[in-house]
Amino acid sequence: MATITLRVDERVRDELDAVARARGVTVSDLVRGYIEAQHGGGDDRLAAAPPRTLALEQRHALVLMHRVLAKIGDDDYPPGHHERAIEALTSGYTAEYGEEFAGYSREMPRRDCELVWEILNMFSDVTTSLSRLPADERSQLTDTEVRRLEFQGFDANDTLESTMLSYARYLIDGGKWKELAPYFDGKHKDGNSHVQMLGRYQRQLDVYRPIASQLARTFDLRDLTLEELRAIAAA
Repeated sequence: MATITLRVDERVRDELDAVARARGVTVSDLVRGYIEAQHGGGDDRLAAAPPRTLALEQRHALVLMHRVLAKIGDDDYPPGHHERAIEALTSGYTAEYGEEFAGYSREMPRRDCELVWEILNMFSDVTTSLSRLPADERSQLTDTEVRRLEFQGFDANDTLESTMLSYARYLIDGGKWKELAPYFDGKHKDGNSHVQMLGRYQRQLDVYRPIASQLARTFDLRDLTLEELRAIAAA
């Protein structure tokens, strides 16, 4: 495998460190994934590769479903689609199996799902705490601090963050984290930040996690304090 040496400024290096830590990989693995995603490599968030083979019972189940859809009518596919699929499956034409799995994405690793949960939990706590902050304390926060304490969404143009954005929308649409639903409306571009946010979120989580952990250990239901909110905003 060839080696490439890159020089970046410290800010970019810090962002890469934060994202790599969030994904549980090295910076080298992270950058390699970005490069491969741009040049046809094997990033695990691109379209899923169809199976090279299917067990006989799997083929039989798919054939039965195609027969049902052919019988009742299916406007989502052109005429003859189900009949051709049945022929390919019963004949075992493995190169045609991709038609069965068109549109599927590769699985989202659980660590990424849990990271989305953590981010939404953090901003849920921050949003609630901000809303309950006494007016005299709220006035001490600068516009920049308030902005950094608001959920900005995820970057739909980034391979990893676009997957996280889709998952976050799925969770919000399912009725979870309702207090954050406004950040996914049209006014907020449906949660699309248009800039990468994961590095900042990871730094903020590094501040938030020990606070939340201490509150959980002591069964303390208090809101975040002004000082804690400022520390999260500054991360």
